[in-house]
Amino acid sequence: MLILHRAVERGSMPRDLSPSIVHLVVFLLAEQQYALPLPMVERVLPMVAVSPLPQAPPMTLGVINLHGTVIPVLDLRRRFGFPPHESRSGM
Repeated sequence: MLILHRAVERGSMPRDLSPSIVHLVVFLLAEQQYALPLPMVERVLPMVAVSPLPQAPPMTLGVINLHGTVIPVLDLRRRFGFPPHESRSGM
């Protein structure tokens, strides 16, 4: 619940959200399950080809073009020091 309280404090979750009903986006990272409150997630996209960025921080894989908007793509495995994971799509 700590992440939920912090999200409310930052204003990214409504204060009137009932604590008994919380919608989460759940994902796996290094065989561990993590979750984010749904209001903190803008969208989930399938993996597409990523354009690399020279001299970007190590956790930045590059960028994608989403309907004319450049979106950075981050590697959470790198950010948290987990070993690399090979993409299933080969991209």
